Amino acid sequence: MRGLVGRSIARALAPAAAVLLAACATPVTPPTHIVVVLIDTLRADRLGAYGSTRGLTPFLDSLAERGVVFRNAWAPAPHTRPSVASLFTSRFPSEHGTMGFGHGLAEQETTLAEVLSACDWWTAGFLGTGVIEAKSGFAQGFAVYDAPAGGAKRGGLHIRQGLLRSMETLRSGRPSFLYVHYMEPHIPWAPPAYLLTAVRPDIPLAEMPAISFAMLMARYQAPDATMRAKIEAVYDAEVATVDAEIRALFEYLPRQGFLDDAVIVITADHGEGFGGHDLYGHGNSLYEELIHVPLIVVLPRQSRGRTVDEPVTLVDVAPTLLDLAGVPAPPSFEGRSLRRQLEGGLAHRFDAAFEDARPVFSERPQAPSDSRRPGEALHETAVRIGARKLVHNLDGSDETYDLRRDPGERRPERAAAGPLAAALDQFRAAHTEESRAPKTEIDPDTAERLKALGYVVDH
Repeated sequence: MRGLVGRSIARALAPAAAVLLAACATPVTPPTHIVVVLIDTLRADRLGAYGSTRGLTPFLDSLAERGVVFRNAWAPAPHTRPSVASLFTSRFPSEHGTMGFGHGLAEQETTLAEVLSACDWWTAGFLGTGVIEAKSGFAQGFAVYDAPAGGAKRGGLHIRQGLLRSMETLRSGRPSFLYVHYMEPHIPWAPPAYLLTAVRPDIPLAEMPAISFAMLMARYQAPDATMRAKIEAVYDAEVATVDAEIRALFEYLPRQGFLDDAVIVITADHGEGFGGHDLYGHGNSLYEELIHVPLIVVLPRQSRGRTVDEPVTLVDVAPTLLDLAGVPAPPSFEGRSLRRQLEGGLAHRFDAAFEDARPVFSERPQAPSDSRRPGEALHETAVRIGARKLVHNLDGSDETYDLRRDPGERRPERAAAGPLAAALDQFRAAHTEESRAPKTEIDPDTAERLKALGYVVDH
């Protein structure tokens, strides 16, 4: 925490261009490529690597078997725009200001793609979502940024087709950074028949629109037990679908030699709620079902997997990748490199001494005139130290949980928050900088597509 204010001062003193040029140090043994795969709306508990017995993710689990599984990774926010902005910039939503659909990613922000591009890496993004479209600033630093029009959703086949069109550039001999963003677990749902049948053979494809609509409306009218079971089954089928899509991608890339000496990252921007705490969807709380995300990192030629219990955050991903590439992180990055944990260095265990563990944070960005809507918790910010978690609410109240004893967050503790409250107070004090994120206009067609995806859109 002591470095937060210092890094803020450094940001004000260092021009962005000088930062990027200074970052181009010659690495000793850099990876040839970096591949970041983000799966929108993927709950960590659906992966076998995180304890699931549903058998939905055999390919992702095979990557986990030879990679490093961070068992306690947090998303910096419970919905897409602020969370991905934090992944790209290694800054929290209250710093980069990308709070929702009314704010883009500011041009002044320095992204991972910009740093790598300045060091002569070829950078490309292939996305199944228009929620983080280029016109809102998310394409900064990318030579190719292939995303659908605002609010649209498309599948993994389109992503592979986009990669195929760019493969000649990928084989140019330059190091490359790929960002791939899948949308299958996000409504509206349309899994292939064979995977839907494998999960729930009694649900016909013809019911997909009705089930997707029931999930869309669930925050306003909770579904009955029968429909809730169908919702979770279809979601599971889409998780299996995205696993199959990523397998197809990873069967193609090695044939091009692209995965030789590559660093691979598998993660998610947030999870999804299915009635836990009487909440559905995402963006509406800071409970674990939304902010506990998978984070799997496979190092070049790694063959033996292991786990890291220490709590980490997606804000740590960009500085970690730069460290592995031999590129210094710019002063604006708030996260820390996890290279020591990846290489097997000493790390805090899940039950580490409370006072010694490093705090991690998550925020639920609010509109300036925010009032509690139906199907929303009062949550504003959260901090975790070791196994203990504190959530600060909009009305000034707090919820404290011991995630080891109460992983479902059903029994708030009455004990004083102590170090949790102190860490959160310090975090909030260091993140009060006025947002620099530009306002973005949302046209009516885009607004309707966003609403069809379940987002609350304010004009």
